Amino acid sequence: MIFLADEPTGLLAHLWDFVQDYPDPVLFGLLVLCGVGLPLPEEPILLMAGAVAVELSSGGKVEGFDVQLLRVAADCAAGILIGDLLTFRMGRVLGKRVLRIPFVRRIATRTRRVRAERFFQRYGPWAIFIARFFAGVRLVMYFSAGASRRISYWRFLMMDFLGTLVSVPISVWIGFVAYRELSDWRAAKTKLGHFHMILMAAAVAHHLAGGRAQEAERGPAARRVEEDRGLMPALPPRQQATRLWPVVGEREPEPFDPATWRLAVGGLVARPLALSFAELSAIPRAVRTGTLHCVTRWSRPESSFEGVPLEALLERAGPLPAARFVRFVSGRGHDTTLPLDACPGDVLVALAVDGGPVPPEHGGPVRTVLFRRYFYKSVKWLRTVELLAEDRPGFWERTSGYHNGADPWREERYAVADLDRREVERRMAAKDFSGGDWRGVELERRDLRGFSFRGAKVRDARFAGADLRGADFRGANLTNADLRGADLRGALLEGADLDGADLRGADLRDLRIPAAAMACTTFAGPGGAEPARVEGASLAGADASGLLDEQREFLRSRGVAGAS
Repeated sequence: MIFLADEPTGLLAHLWDFVQDYPDPVLFGLLVLCGVGLPLPEEPILLMAGAVAVELSSGGKVEGFDVQLLRVAADCAAGILIGDLLTFRMGRVLGKRVLRIPFVRRIATRTRRVRAERFFQRYGPWAIFIARFFAGVRLVMYFSAGASRRISYWRFLMMDFLGTLVSVPISVWIGFVAYRELSDWRAAKTKLGHFHMILMAAAVAHHLAGGRAQEAERGPAARRVEEDRGLMPALPPRQQATRLWPVVGEREPEPFDPATWRLAVGGLVARPLALSFAELSAIPRAVRTGTLHCVTRWSRPESSFEGVPLEALLERAGPLPAARFVRFVSGRGHDTTLPLDACPGDVLVALAVDGGPVPPEHGGPVRTVLFRRYFYKSVKWLRTVELLAEDRPGFWERTSGYHNGADPWREERYAVADLDRREVERRMAAKDFSGGDWRGVELERRDLRGFSFRGAKVRDARFAGADLRGADFRGANLTNADLRGADLRGALLEGADLDGADLRGADLRDLRIPAAAMACTTFAGPGGAEPARVEGASLAGADASGLLDEQREFLRSRGVAGAS
């Protein structure tokens, strides 16, 4: 909105004249665009609508001002409802595929979508009504509501209309009264014009900069400064602190012979290196302390590693100008790649941890450590450092769909899954998802009794509230699966990978859980969620070594066999 001074001239005069000449399409169009992601909150436009009503009724002091007020309010309400409905439909039709669009991905971050989902679960359809009064959550909430398929178009429209019925008249009336009651019209235009131009500029800057964005959405450089100042949140989204160090990922150590072991540094370097263990150990070391963040939702604070900074190795090797990425390869063929300019001060070639050698099961004697990314970007049993001109997806990115960015503050756990919806429905009809890769499949609240997921990769799958009685998950990978409130009685879980799976509120009564892995599997808390029902359940035969202490204590307190 732009209010003009005494003698408006130039572009500003034309813009204000245009708004007054065509108030209906301007107000309607702007608010539709706001609804689908225009970087401008709708509140200043509603205030502008009140001022427009004043101008249309000659200062709001002649008969008919109430008609003009109703007119602009109706324009605003219609624009808001259409914009919100378009966002809802975008979520409904496209689902996660729309996240491939960079602009949408920037607004609908994983953190915001998770919070919207939790809000929706807590308040149900009333979350649509409540979100209408919070500028920072409206778009993501409406998109998530559509993608969830838990609310019909008419139900959404009804709840959004109720919110609009409250918010639009109040905002428009405030703008109307504030503009009308100032006694000197020319001064009013000047003062209010200056105020609203500042307000609009601040609103746009606020939105583009992320406003009160969570630390999950800040860049690494900013986060580094704020972390050093003690301003960062304790943990990234959905992480749980522990002093344990669960063994995850590769579990079989590489044989180590210090006489023959070599670390190769090559690729786009002027002086390739082949360092023995003794030569590597002789390079001056650094000690770095930080928090490990595993993609399976555990975080280990105050982890102290000692080793050779990557920059010390690269200084000896001499990177060529074309080198832009660095690839780390383990003795078992696992690898990962990082941007070279993101590594200085972050990547450590570690030889010791917490005052002792790095244990073999955790990647010793030599591994990389990088605190600012999920831990799958730190390679166990390091044997090769290679400089590249182009990025190359690593082992976990290629085989498990992990996100190449791996920023825990942005919750970059997984890349967006590209599932064929027709194939999902065909599998639903056959009751058989066995053997396939169904990462991120959304099956919340479905009747899945007796379905087969045997040997399937269902990482990050959404089973919240589903009826999974008698389902076959033998050998399935359920890493980070959302099983909150699911009924799993009688399900088969032998050899299943439950690392990071969320089972809060699930019905596990009398269930045998001989899972192959349970690092950071959650049965109770945090966040006040209902705990799992575990009466008569048994972990006999499971690898429960990775359970966090509070989860183990919860299971013990409920008498679950094998939880000791």
